[in-house]
Amino acid sequence: MTMVRDVVHIQEKQGSSFISFKFDLTYPEFYKGVRERAEPGTTMICGSFGYGDMLMLTPTLRALKELLPENPVHLYCGPNEYYIAKNNPNVDLLVAVPFNFTNRSPRRTFAHLCTAYDRAFCLWGIIAQNPKAELVNAYEVIAQKIGVKLRLFIPEYYPLPTEIELARQTLETSGITPGKDKIAVIQPKSTSLLRTLPIGTLETLLYQLENNGWKTIVFWDNTNLPEKASRFGYWTSRDFQHLTLRELLALVTFSNIVIATDSMISHLAAAMNIPSVLLYGPIQATLRSLHFPKAYSLQADVTCGPCFQHGNRCAIQKNGISPCMRRFSAESIMNAVNSVLSPNYHPIIQESSNFKLELEGMKCRMCGCEAMMPYVRKKDTLYFKCAKCDTVQTHTPNSGQDIFVLPKHQFIAGQNKKTIRYAAKTLMILLPTVRKLVYNNGCRSLLLDFGYGEALACKMLKAINFDVEIFESDPIQSQQPQTQYKHWTDLDQLISSMKNGYDAITMLNSLQYIMAMDVVFPKIVNCLKANGWLILTLFSMDNIVYFRHTPIIEAEGSGGIPLIPSETGLDIFMARFGLRRIWFSKIPKQTSSLFVYQKEEQNVIEKKTRI
Repeated sequence: MTMVRDVVHIQEKQGSSFISFKFDLTYPEFYKGVRERAEPGTTMICGSFGYGDMLMLTPTLRALKELLPENPVHLYCGPNEYYIAKNNPNVDLLVAVPFNFTNRSPRRTFAHLCTAYDRAFCLWGIIAQNPKAELVNAYEVIAQKIGVKLRLFIPEYYPLPTEIELARQTLETSGITPGKDKIAVIQPKSTSLLRTLPIGTLETLLYQLENNGWKTIVFWDNTNLPEKASRFGYWTSRDFQHLTLRELLALVTFSNIVIATDSMISHLAAAMNIPSVLLYGPIQATLRSLHFPKAYSLQADVTCGPCFQHGNRCAIQKNGISPCMRRFSAESIMNAVNSVLSPNYHPIIQESSNFKLELEGMKCRMCGCEAMMPYVRKKDTLYFKCAKCDTVQTHTPNSGQDIFVLPKHQFIAGQNKKTIRYAAKTLMILLPTVRKLVYNNGCRSLLLDFGYGEALACKMLKAINFDVEIFESDPIQSQQPQTQYKHWTDLDQLISSMKNGYDAITMLNSLQYIMAMDVVFPKIVNCLKANGWLILTLFSMDNIVYFRHTPIIEAEGSGGIPLIPSETGLDIFMARFGLRRIWFSKIPKQTSSLFVYQKEEQNVIEKKTRI
């Protein structure tokens, strides 16, 4: 492994003051020093964050210090975020880790550093690559990872008096008088085009602010300045390029209003208790600025959002500003500025009408919890995730007549039969074990299958001596037009085809397509004998690493799978009907799992209920 020497910046808290060091080290020398610092009881937090993520971490650092005041907190971060975290009284040791120490990736470097401590947390990708950041407020996501409960949801930042004084002198030299002039700080772009304000809107906004007597400071990176918009106000990359990052941030302390997209400055305004107008497009505002006391959060009201994308490009507008950010007008922003500066202002968070509509009346179909939060959007379908059991589902009508929704499966469509048969072959590896659990032969089983195709599923079960009866409605031979879904709306048709006294009911890839779960499923369970068996395969949340890139979700297309249970949610749901899980296995080389549940006798269920 290639090793190079690099400068490591360290800030250590000693009493109420801070001492800074820098050392020229190789990685082995650096890691040796890390191990020497890793005393028992120390909490180590590491990762390369964005600037905004580092600010979102600060309430957790405070909560951790309040919970364990005697235990040191060590924070290892990237060289850039180091300057955001400096002088934080809740951090005992702050270390900037160079990224070119070795040829291993920064993520692996941080993971290796964690091995030096007994209690270590790597926060790499805690927001941008974490689906839970689409469920609850981002500040809570970080706190849950560390294992603390937040008392305050306001970020913290600690500028030095010398930095503030230099910022004052810089403004006065530039013709801006703090305390006399009205100063507006604007951050119109973030690290992603997905959260960037269109240049035309920015130009109009700067023009209107200038006409209303405002002096504007635009935070802009090293990319080219927009020709027309840069005629107005001061731009950090042009007019204050001699200042360091912390000196630039000290300029914000003198502002009267902050206007920002979902970016670092939006959190900095809350840390400095400055009134702000915050613009949210792909992310729901409640997941960021819910607790900011002086924020007016504008939410783009579009049918395609919020899509909860953090850093990826817009799925609709591949190369350019996303449609949601184009919905903001200079007039609406100016109205928000006037509102937030009024004496009787109370925090306002706008929500998209689409967001409200789809949340109304939802509850988890597995555990019944009503805390359903937006999870991810696939094309025109919005998935919600249960905060209790992690089940994911789409918003569906609460109608007892919506019995089954059948997918236009590849097998049904006559395509890719080889793939389906291969999937069945891997399932066959597990079925002999199922046969041993249930009966050696002659088990009377009802087959409910809309995934593999009835003929193939029946052949599989008969191969292990199951006496199979099929639900009498063949989707393959149906004369109805091929559509994305076919709805089975006749409950009597379903029940009449099922008889009581089955030893087993086999559901291969069918459970997640039952819409009226509380109506249909009790009827299915009633067909089982006491101590009977429910055998099912399904695609569960526990099989997922990255939801958006899961092959089965991609193949199903828009709204393909209405319900994706978690193992926890499935067990809770089955227990309501007296079913206990006795065996489980991932299906080899598939993204699905096989579950076996047993129906308990009625007297056992009643005894448990009394207890």
